[in-house]
Amino acid sequence: MLRLAVHVRGWRRPSRATRMRSARRYSNSAKSCLPNRSSAQPKLTMAAAVSTWSGPSVRNAWQQGFPRFSIDGATLYFADSPTLQIRKYAYSASGPLEDRGVFAQLDPDTGIPDGSCIDADNALWNTQYGGGLTQRYLADGSRDLQVELPVSQVTCCCFGGPDYSRLYISTAAQRLSVDARATQPLAGGIFVCEPGVNGVAEDGFAGDAFALAR
Repeated sequence: MLRLAVHVRGWRRPSRATRMRSARRYSNSAKSCLPNRSSAQPKLTMAAAVSTWSGPSVRNAWQQGFPRFSIDGATLYFADSPTLQIRKYAYSASGPLEDRGVFAQLDPDTGIPDGSCIDADNALWNTQYGGGLTQRYLADGSRDLQVELPVSQVTCCCFGGPDYSRLYISTAAQRLSVDARATQPLAGGIFVCEPGVNGVAEDGFAGDAFALAR
């Protein structure tokens, strides 16, 4: 059953001082919060996220959804929004990304591929902006379970709860017309459901969280 978990109205960007305080608190506790994941899982550093990444890269990728790695860290998925594609790459820390082609092709009726997460069966859950749904893809790219939402602009998802059995799905309300907002009063909320499969812990950020607030 899908239900609304959080509905935020009138959000404003925190001040720089607030962001600095939050970053300091996170920096002091980040090491104790990192999940115990396989050493094969790639770690993203602040240099990679901000300025001086010298490892493998995907060229001409823009407006992409959040990249996601498979559980073993050997495959990178990312949503290329303009082409309506989810692409996959073979990943190795010692060499360039190897393009494995299109993992899933969407059509305009199903929305634009956006943020994703991985479950314990190594299946990819992808939110589809404008389509009002979250789609589960098996490792071969075939469509499986689907979660339909009462709002159109679905943005990202992740698993949570004590056993990662809950799927949390975020949505947006920007650029909706007055009429669309009237028919989608819960747009911008965070929804939660139990899809019958479990997720895995999200990877912790291994860089300098304090620098994010600067």
